[in-house]
Amino acid sequence: MTPIDFQLCPYTRTTPSLRVNMADVPVIDFSAYSLGRDKVDPEKLQKLVGDIDSAFRTNGIAYIVNHGVPREQIDEAFSHFRQFTQLPTATKQKYAREENGLVGFIGLESEKTSTSPSAKPDLKEVYNYSPNMKKELIFTEEVENADKTLYTVLNELRKQFIRVLELITLALNIDGYVLHNLHKGIVEDVCKNNNSLLRYAFYPGIPEGTEPKKGQLRFGEHSDFGTVSFVVTDNVSCFEPHRGVFSEGQDRFTDRQSIVFFGSPDDDAIVESLDGDRKYSPIPFLQYAEQLFLAGQQK
Repeated sequence: MTPIDFQLCPYTRTTPSLRVNMADVPVIDFSAYSLGRDKVDPEKLQKLVGDIDSAFRTNGIAYIVNHGVPREQIDEAFSHFRQFTQLPTATKQKYAREENGLVGFIGLESEKTSTSPSAKPDLKEVYNYSPNMKKELIFTEEVENADKTLYTVLNELRKQFIRVLELITLALNIDGYVLHNLHKGIVEDVCKNNNSLLRYAFYPGIPEGTEPKKGQLRFGEHSDFGTVSFVVTDNVSCFEPHRGVFSEGQDRFTDRQSIVFFGSPDDDAIVESLDGDRKYSPIPFLQYAEQLFLAGQQK
């Protein structure tokens, strides 16, 4: 089963360590509550809750295995995305993200994730998908059944997101409808009034014998601003929590790709502390996300 490593913005609004050793990231067996499983063993479920809680309270990241997302769907998505990557740049630009938009194609070195003044634009290109996006921004003309593949993978990861959300609810010992009501558009529908999305990221290797540009990473240091993010990896090194680097050795010369699902609250959900304190001013999620998203774009 393809491992999914996934990251949660922790229970407090702080940025997780960017230097976590990936060898120390916990591996969580999700079989007790995997997709397709209807009957749940209470004792095994409680252990899973504890594992999730522990991982999220420490580094905010974990690998999950035996999750139930079909391997063939992941493989097909990587294949279709790879076909898109290999298209001429001019063809890919037909599907370019609209100004200040979230979905569509974003070309190589067109996005600077890190807010550091010395950082260079990321050496990556990405494609963001939402079921609500304009059909003309989906590359079905070049890759047959791309629309079906995109929807299917997003929907599988959406269902996984719901299960993780339920485990978080149990871990925090809060009313079952608190997080449900903040994510109705994704729990009860497929991204209705909700900007959760699927992202394909392609990181080209650098030519052998060369070095990266000074200050450039494959994916700059950052903090996700949604609820839970899933990252489906291709087992090529360079990924660290919240950034992608040029690892030492042969992998820096190797292309890398990943599929990411960003699970977010509904657009009109109010972001505030769950414990009722007023340390942070309440703000609608869409406004909150737009502020952070635009702050991270290259000027």
